[in-house]
Amino acid sequence: MFINYQNDYCNMAKIDSCTLIYLTKTDLLALARKVYSELRITNSVYEEVVTKGKKGGHADAYVIESEIEKKKIKLIHSDIEIPTRLVSLQKGDAETIVEAKNENTIALLDDIKSKILAENMGVKYTSIDLVLIESLLRGIINYDDFEKLASRVNKICGMRPDRYAELLYLGKIIHEVKK
Repeated sequence: MFINYQNDYCNMAKIDSCTLIYLTKTDLLALARKVYSELRITNSVYEEVVTKGKKGGHADAYVIESEIEKKKIKLIHSDIEIPTRLVSLQKGDAETIVEAKNENTIALLDDIKSKILAENMGVKYTSIDLVLIESLLRGIINYDDFEKLASRVNKICGMRPDRYAELLYLGKIIHEVKK
């Protein structure tokens, strides 16, 4: 079930660690930039994904670092206080939710626990699969590209079979309506 999805056409999106890694591994960062003209991450997300990722030898950490250096992802320094209800999350994920709430923008979240906590705080959020839906709706990608990208997201992100089937079904409906 797609929950709390709103077609707000936000100009900016805050990205948590999990989603940033997924966007990078699936080569969807450029697509996310077309949907949201500005992508932002907090310094804690940077630490979790780039600093720790490079120490672990993860190639995507270098890709993300390059995107930040090229100003394709904006690094924001956040020293906000994390609410008690978010302390069970990684710091970067908690900061992403709080920053999105404070700036009244959308958070890109793919971790179910983060989504539930964001929902409870009234934070607008979306996820990588809905970036695909948004791209198809806006005509940024065509249906053939949508199917290929959805398959890639499914393989890399390990979507539940029902969620993947629902994503394909929604894509097909959008395609048929747009004909």
